[in-house]
Amino acid sequence: MIKQMFKLIWNRKRSNFLMMTGIFISFFVLFMVMVTINYNLNNYTKPLGFNYKNVWKIGVDWKSMPGDEVKSKLQQIEYILRAFPEVESYAHNDGMIFMPGSSSNRGYKYNNIKSTCESPSGGDAFPQVMDFKMVEGRWFDKSDNASSKEPVV
Repeated sequence: MIKQMFKLIWNRKRSNFLMMTGIFISFFVLFMVMVTINYNLNNYTKPLGFNYKNVWKIGVDWKSMPGDEVKSKLQQIEYILRAFPEVESYAHNDGMIFMPGSSSNRGYKYNNIKSTCESPSGGDAFPQVMDFKMVEGRWFDKSDNASSKEPVV
């Protein structure tokens, strides 16, 4: 029956041009919707690369404080966190890792090649807090703090 319907449409193609165009556009839109759903489902099932369970984010408004006061407040927060036995580990992070759509891009230059990439910064214990799995190399530590160049992982 569908074959006969297409044969009738094909024989009267001049009078059914708009109908055939509408069918083609409908199938194209349906195809694009299915591709988009498939793409998003595949992204949803991919591993994040970190573990967000049992991780809390503490937000502090540093903009209204002078630089030396920020350092003292950060030390106070670390002292308080150390006092709680429930806190297994803690680290600071300048990025907004739990906020989708936010970014902290930075430009880098190496061997006259310029590159822009996502660059959230974190403390020395950040990979333990977020349960990162390093594929290659090492995470920075206290010995990198004295470097004249900013360490990058």
